[in-house]
Amino acid sequence: MARLPEVPITPEQFGAASKNYLNCLRLPPKAQVLIVTDKLPLNGFPDPHFEARAKMAELLVGEIGKEHKVAMIGFEETPEDQRLYGHTREALEQLDATEKIEGENPPTTIIYLGKKWDNRKNLYKAANDFGVGRELKMAGSLNFSTGDCRVMSELNEEKVQKIVEANEFFEKFFKERPDGWFKIKTRNLDGEELSLDLSYDTTKAPFESELGHFDGIHETALGQYPNVKYINIPGGEDYGTPFPFRNANGSFSAEGVTFTVKDGFLVDYKIGEGLKLEDLTDEQKELIKRTGLAKEQGNAYTGKFLPISELGLGFYELAGIKTHKDSSILTHEKSGPHIAFGNVAEKSVEQDEMAELSGDFQHADVVLDHPAITWSKIKDGPQEEFYNSTN
Repeated sequence: MARLPEVPITPEQFGAASKNYLNCLRLPPKAQVLIVTDKLPLNGFPDPHFEARAKMAELLVGEIGKEHKVAMIGFEETPEDQRLYGHTREALEQLDATEKIEGENPPTTIIYLGKKWDNRKNLYKAANDFGVGRELKMAGSLNFSTGDCRVMSELNEEKVQKIVEANEFFEKFFKERPDGWFKIKTRNLDGEELSLDLSYDTTKAPFESELGHFDGIHETALGQYPNVKYINIPGGEDYGTPFPFRNANGSFSAEGVTFTVKDGFLVDYKIGEGLKLEDLTDEQKELIKRTGLAKEQGNAYTGKFLPISELGLGFYELAGIKTHKDSSILTHEKSGPHIAFGNVAEKSVEQDEMAELSGDFQHADVVLDHPAITWSKIKDGPQEEFYNSTN
C-alpha cells in the first residue's frame, strides 16, 4: 500500500485527473468500456487511496458515459480465482450484448482501477479470452493512490509530450545498440557503492516503450495474454527483460534495501540500518518474503529463487514530472530506473521458463537509489554513460 497522503486532494485536482485520464485512453468511436475496481472493505473503514479510486471511477463513468457504453464492477479485498475470472467475463459479455449490432465486435477498453490482487492473472485471462477476434485494450492503474491522482492531475498534453520526447532518446539508443551490457551502480544508506552487471539482446528480449497513453504504436501485449494490449496509467517508461537473464550478477540498493543477484536470481537481501520491515513498500516485502522462503525450502516449488525479469527506465525525472511519497509503485517507478523480479511483463524467448520459476508470484518492482548506468558492448568493456540520476 502507498503511504498515507500528506494533504487531501482538492475537487479541482480530481477533475483535472479524470480529464487527463480520459485523454490518455484515446477511446475510438463506438468503443465500450468496463471499469474494474474494488469494493468498500468489510470493516467499513476505507483508506484514502480506496476513496481516491472510488472517486476517479465515479468521475470516469460519468465522462465516458456521455459518448460510450460503460459499465463498472467491483471486487472484494481478496476475490477468489473463479469469481475474478467469471465475474469479469460475464460483465464483458453483458456489456457487449447491450445495443449490439449483429456482426460487429466493438473495440473494448478495460480500466483496471482496483487493488493489486495477487491472483489478478484471472482477470487478465478473462480479458484475453474475451479479446479473441476483437480489439481489446487494458489500462492498468493497480493500487491507484492519492499520489497517483496528483500526478494524473498534472499530466496534461504538454507533460505527455515531454514523455514522448524522453522516449525518443531511448528508442534511438536501443536501435543503435541492440545488444550489450549495463553496469548499474547505486548507493545504499551507508553511502556504499554497489554494482550490478546485466546483459540484454533486443532480438531475444526487446525493450518496449510505454508512454501512459494509447497511441496505436507503443501499447504491447500483456505477457502471456496476447489478445490484451496493455499500458499503465499514469505511465512513461522503457522496459525490457535482461537476456540471458542468468548473466545478471551483483547487488543494488532500492529504497534502503540491498538486494543481491547471483546468476540471474534474487538470492539475498539486507534491510538498511534504521529501517523497519513495516516501513518498506509492499513490493519490497513481497521480495523479502519470497527470498526467505527460497532460502528455507531450497528447491521446493514455492521456494524457488525469483529470476530478474525487468530493467525499467522511467521518464518522469527526465521530463520534470514529480512523483509523491503516497504514489503507488506503478507510478513511483516511472521516476527513474527500477528493477523487477518474477514473471515478465514483456516479450522474451525465456519467458516460459521464467514463468515456471516464478510460480504464482506475479511481478514486483523496486526503485533504485541514486542510480548511475553505463553501457558497454562487452562485459567490462569501455563504458559509455547511459543514465545518471540527480536524486
